[in-house]
Amino acid sequence: MRTTKIDISKVYRSRCAAGHKALWHNKDFNGLPFDFLAKVDHLLSRFRETLYKETYTSDVVAGALSPYWAEKLGLQEGIPIAVGAFDAHMGAVGNGIKPGMLSRIVGTSTCDMVVAPYESMLADGKERLIKGICGQVDGSIIPGMYGLEAGQSAVGDIFANFRDWFSSMIMEGMKWNTTESRKQLNDRIYDMLTARAAALNIVPTSTGAAKAIGEVIPSLKGKIIGSAIRVPTPNGSLCHFVAELPAKQNICITEEVNDLFKKMSASKYKHILEYADEALVSSDVVGNPHSCVFDSKLTTCVGNNAIVVGWYDNEWGYSNRLLDVIKLIVK
Repeated sequence: MRTTKIDISKVYRSRCAAGHKALWHNKDFNGLPFDFLAKVDHLLSRFRETLYKETYTSDVVAGALSPYWAEKLGLQEGIPIAVGAFDAHMGAVGNGIKPGMLSRIVGTSTCDMVVAPYESMLADGKERLIKGICGQVDGSIIPGMYGLEAGQSAVGDIFANFRDWFSSMIMEGMKWNTTESRKQLNDRIYDMLTARAAALNIVPTSTGAAKAIGEVIPSLKGKIIGSAIRVPTPNGSLCHFVAELPAKQNICITEEVNDLFKKMSASKYKHILEYADEALVSSDVVGNPHSCVFDSKLTTCVGNNAIVVGWYDNEWGYSNRLLDVIKLIVK
């Protein structure tokens, strides 16, 4: 808390954060969406009355810089502090965003933003809803205009990881070792990556999933490797997993592999794993709450190698696992 306000109930809540991340809407929901939260899980509906109802745009003063933080930062006590907003949204303001202009901010993720005057967002006196984006919030970017956002999760991190890996390979081969050389090379690689059309290319990249599994399940650490390919689809992902079975298992049998996954999907991992007999494509799993939809038709066995395929909606599956965590905390 960098302001003199110490009562948490009196803190000004950011319109930007509440609207885009917590589904806050003044007219339709009178704050946070009670009915929606209750439908997702009845436990979530309890939180609405204990949380905020009012939000504020970034032209509003949230408070004054406290003596403690003034001394710590070497600034003058009492400096006005505005209500905050997401870094990408403020980046769009710094970029001079205005109606008719698309501002793209690349950071950990990529955020595409536009602003629209009130009158352009009305149809028959009601707010028009734009489909296929992450959200539209009154005043989230520029006060007095609607802020509309669409994002691509982790794009910045993926570019950086691939750039660093690629530049390390080149520099090792050329024996470069100066900071300036690495920076120049990284900049050139990044330019090459960002110049490619995402809707027209299959883009090889890296993944941290294999490493993360080793951290969660220590017995698998160092035994799994992985890579990723980005393809021009709006949503729906696929994992192609190859496992080498112990020699004592003799030979992999497709039916036995499928039976194992089918058994687990109906018991221990019922709400996490779904078993599918029908042929699937990526759009079939959009909105599916399971972390994996096992595609039994694509199971293959070659000697001791079992090859299985799982589909998933990364954002929605992950969101449902977060709900599982919340339930555990509430209990």
